[in-house]
Amino acid sequence: MITRFPLKKTSWVLGVVLGIGWLVSPGTGWGSTIYKWTDERGVVHFTDDPLKIPPRYRTSPELEKREISIGAPSGEKSPAGSRLPAGTSPTEAPEQDSELTDAERQAMTEAIEYLQNDIQRYQEFEGYVSNRRTGRMLSLTVHEALPEKKAMAEKLSEFDEPLLKETAVFLKQSIAADEQVPKLGPLMTRNFRITRSRLLDAEQPVKEKLIQKLETRLREAAEREEALRRAARESEPPKPPPVQPEEKSPARKDGSGAGD
Repeated sequence: MITRFPLKKTSWVLGVVLGIGWLVSPGTGWGSTIYKWTDERGVVHFTDDPLKIPPRYRTSPELEKREISIGAPSGEKSPAGSRLPAGTSPTEAPEQDSELTDAERQAMTEAIEYLQNDIQRYQEFEGYVSNRRTGRMLSLTVHEALPEKKAMAEKLSEFDEPLLKETAVFLKQSIAADEQVPKLGPLMTRNFRITRSRLLDAEQPVKEKLIQKLETRLREAAEREEALRRAARESEPPKPPPVQPEEKSPARKDGSGAGD
Protein backbone atom coordinates (compact mmCIF):
# COMPACT_ATOMS: atom_id res chain seq x y z
CA MET A 1 0.00 0.00 0.00
CA ILE A 2 1.19 3.55 -0.66
CA THR A 3 -0.22 6.61 1.05
CA ARG A 4 0.62 10.19 0.12
CA PHE A 5 0.60 13.31 2.23
CA PRO A 6 1.46 16.92 1.35
CA LEU A 7 4.90 17.73 2.75
CA LYS A 8 3.91 20.98 4.44
CA LYS A 9 0.86 19.54 6.16
CA THR A 10 2.13 16.18 7.43
CA SER A 11 5.06 15.51 9.71
CA TRP A 12 7.10 12.33 9.87
CA VAL A 13 5.70 11.50 13.31
CA LEU A 14 2.13 11.76 12.07
CA GLY A 15 3.04 9.62 9.08
CA VAL A 16 4.33 6.85 11.31
CA VAL A 17 1.21 7.00 13.46
CA LEU A 18 -0.95 6.69 10.38
CA GLY A 19 1.31 3.97 9.02
CA ILE A 20 0.65 1.93 12.13
CA GLY A 21 -3.04 2.18 11.43
CA TRP A 22 -2.53 0.88 7.89
CA LEU A 23 -0.35 -2.06 8.90
CA VAL A 24 -2.04 -3.22 12.08
CA SER A 25 -5.76 -3.74 12.44
CA PRO A 26 -7.31 -3.38 15.92
CA GLY A 27 -6.73 -6.31 18.22
CA THR A 28 -3.77 -7.84 16.38
CA GLY A 29 -0.11 -7.97 17.28
CA TRP A 30 2.28 -7.49 14.41
CA GLY A 31 5.00 -5.22 13.07
CA SER A 32 6.68 -4.11 9.87
CA THR A 33 9.02 -1.62 8.27
CA ILE A 34 7.59 1.66 6.98
CA TYR A 35 9.37 3.41 4.11
CA LYS A 36 9.11 7.14 3.49
CA TRP A 37 10.22 9.26 0.55
CA THR A 38 9.38 12.62 -1.00
CA ASP A 39 8.82 12.93 -4.74
CA GLU A 40 9.77 15.83 -7.01
CA ARG A 41 6.40 17.50 -6.32
CA GLY A 42 7.04 17.62 -2.60
CA VAL A 43 4.54 14.85 -1.81
CA VAL A 44 5.48 12.48 1.02
CA HIS A 45 4.83 8.78 0.43
CA PHE A 46 4.65 5.85 2.86
CA THR A 47 4.60 2.12 2.15
CA ASP A 48 5.35 -1.16 3.91
CA ASP A 49 6.43 -2.94 0.71
CA PRO A 50 9.93 -2.07 -0.59
CA LEU A 51 9.00 -3.37 -4.05
CA LYS A 52 6.39 -0.60 -4.35
CA ILE A 53 8.97 2.16 -3.95
CA PRO A 54 9.56 3.81 -7.35
CA PRO A 55 12.91 2.67 -8.78
CA ARG A 56 14.47 6.12 -8.75
CA TYR A 57 13.88 6.49 -5.00
CA ARG A 58 15.00 3.03 -3.82
CA THR A 59 18.67 4.00 -3.73
CA SER A 60 18.07 7.65 -2.89
CA PRO A 61 19.73 8.90 0.33
CA GLU A 62 16.43 10.61 1.15
CA LEU A 63 14.63 7.28 1.50
CA GLU A 64 13.88 6.68 5.18
CA LYS A 65 12.64 3.58 6.95
CA ARG A 66 11.34 2.94 10.44
CA GLU A 67 10.81 -0.37 12.22
CA ILE A 68 7.35 -0.67 13.77
CA SER A 69 6.55 -3.46 16.25
CA ILE A 70 3.24 -3.71 18.08
CA GLY A 71 1.91 -6.34 20.48
CA ALA A 72 -1.67 -7.54 20.56
CA PRO A 73 -3.83 -6.87 23.62
CA SER A 74 -3.69 -9.60 26.22
CA GLY A 75 -5.95 -12.56 25.49
CA GLU A 76 -6.29 -11.85 21.78
CA LYS A 77 -4.73 -13.77 18.93
CA SER A 78 -1.94 -12.68 16.67
CA PRO A 79 -2.45 -12.73 12.88
CA ALA A 80 -3.67 -16.02 11.44
CA GLY A 81 -0.97 -18.62 11.15
CA SER A 82 1.45 -16.69 13.34
CA ARG A 83 3.53 -18.43 15.98
CA LEU A 84 3.52 -15.32 18.15
CA PRO A 85 1.47 -15.45 21.35
CA ALA A 86 -0.86 -12.58 22.12
CA GLY A 87 0.94 -9.51 23.46
CA THR A 88 4.30 -10.56 22.02
CA SER A 89 6.16 -8.63 19.36
CA PRO A 90 8.22 -10.44 16.69
CA THR A 91 11.46 -9.57 18.48
CA GLU A 92 10.17 -11.19 21.65
CA ALA A 93 9.03 -14.44 20.03
CA PRO A 94 10.19 -17.52 21.95
CA GLU A 95 11.95 -19.01 18.93
CA GLN A 96 14.19 -21.42 20.78
CA ASP A 97 11.34 -23.07 22.66
CA SER A 98 9.33 -24.04 19.59
CA GLU A 99 9.73 -27.24 17.65
CA LEU A 100 10.76 -27.17 14.02
CA THR A 101 8.66 -29.00 11.49
CA ASP A 102 10.33 -31.09 8.81
CA ALA A 103 9.41 -28.44 6.23
CA GLU A 104 10.95 -25.64 8.33
CA ARG A 105 14.11 -27.68 8.87
CA GLN A 106 14.40 -28.31 5.13
CA ALA A 107 13.78 -24.63 4.33
CA MET A 108 16.51 -23.56 6.76
CA THR A 109 18.95 -26.00 5.22
CA GLU A 110 18.17 -24.71 1.73
CA ALA A 111 18.43 -21.08 2.91
CA ILE A 112 21.89 -21.73 4.38
CA GLU A 113 23.07 -23.34 1.13
CA TYR A 114 21.64 -20.49 -0.94
CA LEU A 115 23.26 -17.75 1.19
CA GLN A 116 26.62 -19.53 1.12
CA ASN A 117 26.49 -19.83 -2.67
CA ASP A 118 25.41 -16.19 -3.00
CA ILE A 119 28.39 -15.03 -0.93
CA GLN A 120 30.73 -17.08 -3.09
CA ARG A 121 29.06 -15.74 -6.25
CA TYR A 122 30.22 -12.16 -5.59
CA GLN A 123 33.49 -12.69 -3.73
CA GLU A 124 35.37 -13.09 -7.02
CA PHE A 125 34.67 -9.42 -7.77
CA GLU A 126 36.49 -8.25 -4.63
CA GLY A 127 39.86 -7.96 -6.36
CA TYR A 128 38.59 -6.75 -9.73
CA VAL A 129 39.62 -3.38 -11.13
CA SER A 130 36.69 -0.99 -11.47
CA ASN A 131 35.98 -0.34 -15.15
CA ARG A 132 33.18 -0.70 -17.68
CA ARG A 133 34.01 -4.34 -18.46
CA THR A 134 33.92 -5.47 -14.84
CA GLY A 135 30.82 -3.32 -14.32
CA ARG A 136 29.13 -5.16 -17.15
CA MET A 137 30.19 -8.55 -15.70
CA LEU A 138 28.87 -7.72 -12.24
CA SER A 139 25.62 -6.39 -13.65
CA LEU A 140 25.00 -9.56 -15.64
CA THR A 141 25.81 -11.70 -12.60
CA VAL A 142 23.32 -9.77 -10.47
CA HIS A 143 20.50 -10.04 -13.00
CA GLU A 144 21.15 -13.71 -13.76
CA ALA A 145 20.91 -14.49 -10.04
CA LEU A 146 17.63 -12.62 -9.53
CA PRO A 147 15.21 -15.47 -10.43
CA GLU A 148 16.79 -17.81 -7.89
CA LYS A 149 16.77 -15.11 -5.22
CA LYS A 150 13.10 -14.30 -5.87
CA ALA A 151 12.18 -17.98 -5.69
CA MET A 152 13.97 -18.40 -2.36
CA ALA A 153 12.38 -15.26 -0.91
CA GLU A 154 8.93 -16.44 -1.99
CA LYS A 155 9.47 -19.88 -0.50
CA LEU A 156 10.69 -18.59 2.86
CA SER A 157 7.82 -16.09 3.04
CA GLU A 158 5.37 -18.98 3.26
CA PHE A 159 6.60 -19.95 6.73
CA ASP A 160 5.62 -18.46 10.08
CA GLU A 161 8.94 -19.33 11.70
CA PRO A 162 10.43 -15.92 12.69
CA LEU A 163 13.97 -16.63 11.48
CA LEU A 164 12.74 -17.76 8.08
CA LYS A 165 10.64 -14.60 7.83
CA GLU A 166 13.67 -12.50 8.76
CA THR A 167 15.68 -14.12 5.99
CA ALA A 168 12.85 -13.58 3.49
CA VAL A 169 12.63 -9.87 4.38
CA PHE A 170 16.37 -9.45 3.82
CA LEU A 171 16.17 -11.18 0.43
CA LYS A 172 13.27 -8.97 -0.66
CA GLN A 173 15.22 -5.85 0.25
CA SER A 174 18.21 -7.18 -1.65
CA ILE A 175 15.98 -7.92 -4.66
CA ALA A 176 14.73 -4.33 -4.66
CA ALA A 177 18.33 -3.10 -4.83
CA ASP A 178 19.38 -5.67 -7.44
CA GLU A 179 16.59 -4.59 -9.76
CA GLN A 180 18.08 -1.09 -9.88
CA VAL A 181 21.45 -2.28 -11.18
CA PRO A 182 21.65 -1.16 -14.83
CA LYS A 183 22.62 -3.68 -17.47
CA LEU A 184 24.13 -1.11 -19.82
CA GLY A 185 25.06 2.55 -19.72
CA PRO A 186 27.90 5.10 -19.61
CA LEU A 187 28.28 4.87 -15.82
CA MET A 188 29.21 1.20 -15.57
CA THR A 189 32.48 2.00 -13.74
CA ARG A 190 30.68 3.98 -11.05
CA ASN A 191 27.88 1.43 -10.86
CA PHE A 192 30.44 -1.33 -10.35
CA ARG A 193 31.90 0.40 -7.30
CA ILE A 194 28.45 1.08 -5.81
CA THR A 195 27.09 -2.41 -6.46
CA ARG A 196 30.21 -4.19 -5.27
CA SER A 197 30.25 -2.14 -2.08
CA ARG A 198 26.62 -3.03 -1.38
CA LEU A 199 27.08 -6.73 -2.05
CA LEU A 200 30.39 -7.21 -0.25
CA ASP A 201 30.48 -4.51 2.44
CA ALA A 202 26.79 -4.22 3.32
CA GLU A 203 25.00 -7.45 2.41
CA GLN A 204 27.69 -10.09 2.94
CA PRO A 205 27.96 -9.52 6.73
CA VAL A 206 24.17 -9.81 6.96
CA LYS A 207 24.23 -13.08 5.01
CA GLU A 208 26.96 -14.47 7.25
CA LYS A 209 24.98 -13.51 10.35
CA LEU A 210 21.83 -15.15 8.98
CA ILE A 211 23.78 -18.33 8.19
CA GLN A 212 25.09 -18.40 11.74
CA LYS A 213 21.61 -17.90 13.20
CA LEU A 214 20.07 -20.55 10.96
CA GLU A 215 22.78 -23.09 11.80
CA THR A 216 22.39 -22.35 15.51
CA ARG A 217 18.62 -22.73 15.27
CA LEU A 218 18.94 -26.11 13.55
CA ARG A 219 21.54 -27.34 16.02
CA GLU A 220 19.55 -26.24 19.07
CA ALA A 221 16.37 -27.80 17.68
CA ALA A 222 18.19 -31.08 17.12
CA GLU A 223 19.67 -30.97 20.63
CA ARG A 224 16.26 -30.25 22.10
CA GLU A 225 14.67 -33.15 20.25
CA GLU A 226 17.44 -35.50 21.38
CA ALA A 227 17.00 -34.34 24.98
CA LEU A 228 13.27 -35.03 24.78
CA ARG A 229 13.88 -38.52 23.37
CA ARG A 230 16.42 -39.24 26.12
CA ALA A 231 14.05 -38.02 28.81
CA ALA A 232 11.29 -40.19 27.39
CA ARG A 233 13.54 -43.25 27.50
CA GLU A 234 14.62 -42.54 31.07
CA SER A 235 11.03 -42.12 32.22
CA GLU A 236 9.99 -45.54 30.95
CA PRO A 237 9.49 -48.12 33.75
CA PRO A 238 12.19 -50.81 33.88
CA LYS A 239 11.32 -54.01 32.12
CA PRO A 240 10.91 -57.08 34.36
CA PRO A 241 13.61 -59.74 34.03
CA PRO A 242 12.74 -62.60 31.68
CA VAL A 243 11.16 -65.67 33.32
CA GLN A 244 13.53 -68.60 33.37
CA PRO A 245 11.90 -71.94 32.37
CA GLU A 246 11.83 -74.65 35.05
CA GLU A 247 14.34 -77.43 34.60
CA LYS A 248 12.83 -80.89 34.15
CA SER A 249 14.41 -84.07 35.53
CA PRO A 250 15.78 -86.31 32.80
CA ALA A 251 13.47 -89.24 32.02
CA ARG A 252 14.71 -92.81 32.61
CA LYS A 253 14.71 -95.37 29.83
CA ASP A 254 11.87 -97.31 31.43
CA GLY A 255 9.74 -94.11 31.43
CA SER A 256 9.79 -93.61 35.22
CA GLY A 257 11.05 -90.42 36.79
CA ALA A 258 14.30 -90.05 38.65
CA GLY A 259 12.55 -90.20 42.01
CA ASP A 260 10.79 -93.57 41.39
